[in-house]
Amino acid sequence: RRKSLRQTLMVINVHQRRVASSLNYTQTPHPRRKVVNVEAKTDIDWLVTLDGPAPDFNTNDVLDNVTWHPNFTARNNHIDMDPVRGFLITSRGRVLVDGNTFWHCAMPGLLIENDAEGWYESGPVRGMQVRGNQFIHCGIEINPRTHSENPDEPVHENILIENNYFKDSGVSARNVKGLAVIGNRFSQSTLPVRVSFCTNLNFSGNTYGANK
Repeated sequence: RRKSLRQTLMVINVHQRRVASSLNYTQTPHPRRKVVNVEAKTDIDWLVTLDGPAPDFNTNDVLDNVTWHPNFTARNNHIDMDPVRGFLITSRGRVLVDGNTFWHCAMPGLLIENDAEGWYESGPVRGMQVRGNQFIHCGIEINPRTHSENPDEPVHENILIENNYFKDSGVSARNVKGLAVIGNRFSQSTLPVRVSFCTNLNFSGNTYGANK
């Protein structure tokens, strides 16, 4: 375990919180340092040596190991009556969700979250394409765990939702900079897209009342 951690814990980001339990991903550059050594002092205390001065820390700040964020492709899968969400995908690597069918999932077909206050399992998205999928009675939810209601404090960036079919479902999103919903087909008669605290939006070329 210690050897693996030393080999893989290479680059960290410091994400600052405005208040306790609220991630605050501002647009100012986050401090970044390379980890050059890790020494276990106890089972829960580790001494981390960085390649330069340590960034300033505030109460409830978190560290993000950016070398552990993979590129990920999900293509030509069929997700049928999943009792929870179909896919939960959050990575700052390049992400492609292409040609899948999400059918009657109990929760969103595709959930894009981020979590540094509960499970501590994921950070922000920096580039995701969702194209050519079918969302049947379950849609897309972009719901980062942040309490910020400031559009200038986005969590996720650069999410493209293109050429998908939505039957009785849609898209909801919050705290995104650069959200594009383009060329999709919706069974509803109006655009079933809800956004909160988002910027740089592009909704164009979508079709309503579509059968497939």
